[in-house]
Amino acid sequence: MRSMLRAVGSVLVLGLLGIALWAMPAGAAPFAYVTDLGSSAVLVIDIATNTVVATVPVGSGPLWVAITPDGTHTYVTNSGSNTVSVIATTTNTVVATVPVGSDPLGVGITPDGTHAYVG
Repeated sequence: MRSMLRAVGSVLVLGLLGIALWAMPAGAAPFAYVTDLGSSAVLVIDIATNTVVATVPVGSGPLWVAITPDGTHTYVTNSGSNTVSVIATTTNTVVATVPVGSDPLGVGITPDGTHAYVG
């Protein structure tokens, strides 16, 4: 399990599990973004209450989640539709769908948040 944990700034990504946590500023509730392969959605979970606060429809076969260092956007690879969905975390809505190569699996965000790399 230790090899699956990666800490990047205020984001904790649990390797291949399709989960990303974003620690919001002090006093605000942190959220987990969890892919739901069966429903082609991302579940937004308030980890203070363990409740789903939003369900965001994305492309087919969502697998991997990465959050920008400033916490404003979540990137989700959709292996079934060969796209990456970009979710605005303030509204929990998809603001862009980017076509990529076939079967995208992982996504990583640069520390300055200006680029996303998809494998």
